[in-house]
Amino acid sequence: MSRIDGRIVAGLVLIGFGALFFLQTMGLIPYVRVTGLWAVLFGGAGLVFLFVFIRDRSQWWAVLPGLPLVGLAGLLLMDALSLPVTPVGPALFLGSIGLAFWLVYWVRRDFWWAIIPGGIVASVALLILLEPLVPEGQAVGLIFLGIGLTFFALYLLPPSGGRQPWAIYPAAVLLILAAAFSLAFGVVGRFLLPLAVIMIGAYLVYRAWRRPSSPSI
Repeated sequence: MSRIDGRIVAGLVLIGFGALFFLQTMGLIPYVRVTGLWAVLFGGAGLVFLFVFIRDRSQWWAVLPGLPLVGLAGLLLMDALSLPVTPVGPALFLGSIGLAFWLVYWVRRDFWWAIIPGGIVASVALLILLEPLVPEGQAVGLIFLGIGLTFFALYLLPPSGGRQPWAIYPAAVLLILAAAFSLAFGVVGRFLLPLAVIMIGAYLVYRAWRRPSSPSI
């Protein structure tokens, strides 16, 4: 199949949005009542980038603007339909950014770095989504937990998938901080400590399973 030139796609999308912004600035397109139109335009642009990514996985960069544009379109569409935007809308948008970075790692296993921004942004998205349920003061613990699990995932990657042995150190520090903050503020600590114990046990099982068995005598 013929390769799609990503520069042409990005250029055409930028030209289209620039023209629309110019028309709106000139007063030819009123901002009011066109939120749905912008949702369609952002969503369409995102789908174009995703089409480039799906058709040619070597153009991994296309998923980075593609999914966030689709997420932004969903956020605008919720506003256009007068649906409650918070906390689902911002969480959806940030979640689309995190997923985009994880897809980059999925197609390029040498790009292990993509897991870090993906995990951090996804942690913030989850915090926004759970904010109504999280007692005041425990948000910091949840952020530390999400980022700590991100580094822990880097440590558990197979060697062929970009395993980073050093990642266990920031993971341990962040998980300890998560437990400390959560215990200091109450309820979440009841879940963090059991989760930490489960993670340690799962890691020990994983290491034992991965270790080649010694030959029987």
